[in-house]
Amino acid sequence: MAIPSFSTWAAAVEDKLECRVLTDFAELEALSADWTRLHAATGKSEIFQHFAWIAAWWQSLGKNCRLFTPVVVRQGRIVGILPLVLTGRRLRFLGYSVSDYNHFLAEPGEGGAALEICLDTLSMHAREWDEILLENVPETSLLADCIRNLPRRRQRAIVGMPGDSCPTMLLAADKQDVLKSSMDKLKRAVNRLRRADKLVFRHIEDPAEAAVHLPQFFQQHIRRSAMAGRRSGFLDGDYVAFYRNLLERIGPQKEIRFSVLELGGRAVAYHFGSLFDGKYFWYKPSFDIDLWELAPGQAMLWHLFEYLQTADVGEFDFGRGDESFKHRFSNHVRQNHVFIVYAPGYRSAIRRTYRWLRESAKRLVRQSPPLERVLKAAQGKWQDTRHSYRRGGAKAAWRKLLRNPLFGKEESWVVSVDSADRDGQGRREACVNEITLGGLADLAMTFPDTLTEDVMSKAREFLRQKKTAWIVTLDGSERTLVWTSVGAELPAPTGTLSLPGEAMLVHEIRPLTSRGTRSDLVAVLRQFASIAAAKGLTTWAVCPRRFLPAARILRERGVNPEYRWVRTRILGKTHWKKRKFC
Repeated sequence: MAIPSFSTWAAAVEDKLECRVLTDFAELEALSADWTRLHAATGKSEIFQHFAWIAAWWQSLGKNCRLFTPVVVRQGRIVGILPLVLTGRRLRFLGYSVSDYNHFLAEPGEGGAALEICLDTLSMHAREWDEILLENVPETSLLADCIRNLPRRRQRAIVGMPGDSCPTMLLAADKQDVLKSSMDKLKRAVNRLRRADKLVFRHIEDPAEAAVHLPQFFQQHIRRSAMAGRRSGFLDGDYVAFYRNLLERIGPQKEIRFSVLELGGRAVAYHFGSLFDGKYFWYKPSFDIDLWELAPGQAMLWHLFEYLQTADVGEFDFGRGDESFKHRFSNHVRQNHVFIVYAPGYRSAIRRTYRWLRESAKRLVRQSPPLERVLKAAQGKWQDTRHSYRRGGAKAAWRKLLRNPLFGKEESWVVSVDSADRDGQGRREACVNEITLGGLADLAMTFPDTLTEDVMSKAREFLRQKKTAWIVTLDGSERTLVWTSVGAELPAPTGTLSLPGEAMLVHEIRPLTSRGTRSDLVAVLRQFASIAAAKGLTTWAVCPRRFLPAARILRERGVNPEYRWVRTRILGKTHWKKRKFC
């Protein structure tokens, strides 16, 4: 096709090759046919270099980037494209934030010369950038081969390092055996769901229906991320727009595979992936965390494997990431690489030296497990101290950092709560609502410092033990998370405490903010006593002493201290004492 007049920052001519840098996406869009031709000619084409994928990223997530893409031409024919954007003073791949693999697009036999002239052209205007970050480059890709074969003068400005591992399942002549073996590992999860209700798996191929399912897919992913202490990308409107644009540009009936698993008509798991050039790509899964114990995510994977048995697919790629479940099914692991190209000048030399020292230190730590454990413990201690500072100020941080490891004293009280209100002092309005694991995940986004990954993991364990989660609202704001159950034995700090009869047991009271007062806890206990009394039960609770007012005030308000456990820690040794209140 005819070569348009480029808006360029630089141009270079060498050995009948001409290189220009595109800075306007409309000009790149005009070359989409050449892009597609080079994408196919690369030999290892991925969905991430599909031009529709790139265009969707640019429209949704490229707002803070400037196009800076070298295009190489030989005698009027485009023979190479290095898709880059400028973010701040760093050049990165076009679509870098959503791509597991990145490639240099070039015709066969042109890669080495084309890459070299691209780098020469970019160096002509090095005042615009400090470094080129080429990340997620497959080890067997054209770009990796070309970088290794660059002249020595170029090699001196490039630092290479290992990137993420990429487990995959290769399906060759023994495709059916490989898939059957993997499905056998997941059959139990499928059977559990089938016993619960009718289970249906399908690919959503109607764009209108896909648009209806997207919000639920986003919510499931957001909640699952909150359980792991991560922030889901779907909390960002631009990231959501990228998925919508992708479905509009490619469509769910083509290379995009948007799958849903329904239990009794309820969507319990989704998978947003792709089927491109004979490869099924595992990209973005989600599942309903309220059904966590039924393992709907595993059931979704089982149905995808079942689909592959009849599909024209030679590989199931799990993508970037070293998660253990991927290695459970993969039979091959690829390695991505990261290459950093530094701009000429002394500042880049300093930056390159600093990065080399940092990477060397990381390798040294990884080679010494004891040192790695010590540093991880120190990092955890520092994070805990910062958390204490945010919640309780410098005094709490000092206690966490120095006093607690050497000396600590904690006291818990076991209290019984009267159902009758004595002299009206316990009538502060408290609203109590039962909450699911999904609701807790939503709440974790509002209170990330309180509902941490460890707390959410503990919540799953409590739910397995048939405990009930409640959110208490005081003065119109969510204040406290409470865990309860019904029984005749109350788990105490040392063993269990036998009660006169069945009672509502308050196992844990966790304030969500530091704004609460000790009277808040009294109001919470009184509210649960009312709920228990309606069921003919008494109420017993284990409460940290620091949350409670004086015993005399508690008794005046119908909260009766019965026992107290005191834990003393001196130089790492812990001692417990149990005392009964008179």
